[in-house]
Amino acid sequence: MVSKKMQPPWIESSSHPAGHIYWRMGAGEAYLQDFVEWISASSQEERLDYLSDHSPLPAQWVLWAVDILALPETEETALDAAFAALVTRGLVADET
Repeated sequence: MVSKKMQPPWIESSSHPAGHIYWRMGAGEAYLQDFVEWISASSQEERLDYLSDHSPLPAQWVLWAVDILALPETEETALDAAFAALVTRGLVADET
């Protein structure tokens, strides 16, 4: 069963950076799967609020946060819009 209020991965296991093998197998992989299932039930605005509540967003997790914010879309335009929303909220610097 998925927790009603899950911590983002950078808080849940801060000793494992994004892309670490921990997140690709075993307990870390299971946590990310549960997290995606849990957060997917929220609207994009609720997900954006959640990310704002758990800022600062570590640079190594920005692309992952973009993917989470864009769910269920995977098209480049949706990902660009998700990144723009993070920039607008001041969660990442716009370096374009």
